[in-house]
Amino acid sequence: MICRNIIYRTRSDIEIIKNEYSTWNPENILIQVFTGILDYHIIQKLQKELRELFPGTPVMGMSTAGEILNGESRNNSILISFSFFRTSRIKICLIDQNENLHEAGVRMGKTLSQEETKAAILFGCGLKNGKFINSEPLLGGLKESLGEVMIAGGQAGDNGIGHSTFVFTESVLTEHGAVGASLSGKELIARHAFNLSWIPIGKKLTISKAGGSHVQLIEDQTPYDLYSHYLGEDIARDLPLSGAEFPLMIERMGLQVAIHPLKIHPDGTFEYIHDFQEGEQVQFCYCNAGLLSLGAEQLRHRIVEMNPEALFIYSCVSRKWVLGADITMDLSSVKGRMQSAGCYCYGEYYTHDNSYAYMFSQTQTVLGLTEKTDETARLEELKKNELSAEESRQFRTMRVLHRLVETSTREIESMNRELVNLSRRDSLTTLANRRYFDERLKQEIKRHSRSRMPLSLILMDVDYFKNYNDTYGHVMGDQALMKLGKLIRSIVKRPDDLAARFGGEEFVCILSGTPKEGAAVVGKRIRQELEDLQILHSTSGISNVITISMGILTAYCHKDTAQAELLHKCDTLLYKAKKEGRNRIVQEDDI
Repeated sequence: MICRNIIYRTRSDIEIIKNEYSTWNPENILIQVFTGILDYHIIQKLQKELRELFPGTPVMGMSTAGEILNGESRNNSILISFSFFRTSRIKICLIDQNENLHEAGVRMGKTLSQEETKAAILFGCGLKNGKFINSEPLLGGLKESLGEVMIAGGQAGDNGIGHSTFVFTESVLTEHGAVGASLSGKELIARHAFNLSWIPIGKKLTISKAGGSHVQLIEDQTPYDLYSHYLGEDIARDLPLSGAEFPLMIERMGLQVAIHPLKIHPDGTFEYIHDFQEGEQVQFCYCNAGLLSLGAEQLRHRIVEMNPEALFIYSCVSRKWVLGADITMDLSSVKGRMQSAGCYCYGEYYTHDNSYAYMFSQTQTVLGLTEKTDETARLEELKKNELSAEESRQFRTMRVLHRLVETSTREIESMNRELVNLSRRDSLTTLANRRYFDERLKQEIKRHSRSRMPLSLILMDVDYFKNYNDTYGHVMGDQALMKLGKLIRSIVKRPDDLAARFGGEEFVCILSGTPKEGAAVVGKRIRQELEDLQILHSTSGISNVITISMGILTAYCHKDTAQAELLHKCDTLLYKAKKEGRNRIVQEDDI
């Protein structure tokens, strides 16, 4: 294949390319347009010229926040990339709606599907009514239709104005939707790579409350207060722009993703570029020139391994804003390699192992295409670009520092996890303690009020345990409680269930999604297996071994269900079991 990239100013710029490649079939050509000029009249004029000079040729274009030509960053230009394939076929589809992005992706995928499809390039509108568009549903729908196909591309920008973006073909221009191209051919090889260069630092933070991209609480405090605490008032005052310098990093489907805030609400809550789920863990992350050099060098080696004939870069505009003059270092991996073209986007698309399509932010992605397999050229390129001794020392130092930060952070996280586990455990029985039980019950009531699944509680009390301590001593009493704790732990062991020491000789279990019948089975088993242990209790009053009384409550929670109310009802059932003679179970549904 052949790739030619030009900066468009007049019709004659396109005519030169047309005259050189006039014999090429339209279905074997792909024209990509990246425009930082947002004037509709100029774009429509360009569309007309492309239709006249390249009739029937697939064209896909988008507005940008900057253009990239042969490793150089540009602004307010129109960059046109012409790809001429020997055998590969191109198919274009434009969807003019973003009301239902998943449906749009499915429809687009069905239209683009061809035999031997190796890759798809997607340009999506980046804004809707001035608000950022999360295109993950669009990518999901496209992947659903295309299957194991690499998806690359990005979201249209508008030079940071934040008003409106557009995508277009040779004849249609729209601010609502997306344009995609499928690249198909037996000889076509498509490879994908990315460079993030931000690394996590500090402890992991838990999303406490969130609804989609709107995050209300992190570590039980507003995001604004959290940023102020960890990054200082200077950074907090400059939010959301300063948030791009210290984004949050989260692991999604095996890859680290950097996410920065888009908007701050008056109450200190944030809108982010991606959605979050309650309970997810994030870390602050950062980048410096050394990390940037290391990332660029690693990406360069990856590109050389690709051995592409054409290279396309779809990079996040926040990299351009944050890195400033260092953006030249960021683009050093593609500079001087070959003909390369691309742009700065409002979100970039990346497919990991052809399985999951991500919408990244703050990331540089590259797509390499080729219709040849010449390994000799690749090896020579690697040899030619070996690092100097001074560069090698710098990169080695950065790798060591990177490892130091990662290892220290990992060890701190491990210690924190251990401390959290210790804070949640009863020291005698190693079951959960009362405090953690209260936290979990609150969460389970909230979760079950949404699912309307049954939630069962078992509250149990060792019969005549004061007599046991008076007769055998507290050391033997502690050993008996330890044996009971071990027994309960061996029975109540599903991941969503919880067994806890409620206090003294009382124990409690949360059985998630468990109806009355299932809770009865668990309760009977605990009571019977405790008797089977034959722990001698000569002063019990009802048996010569230790026994237990239980109250079992099965509730169907709703949004007004009170934690104290459930515990009171379960405690009433336990009291009834003891009043009726002990060593028994009293059970009830609370609908």
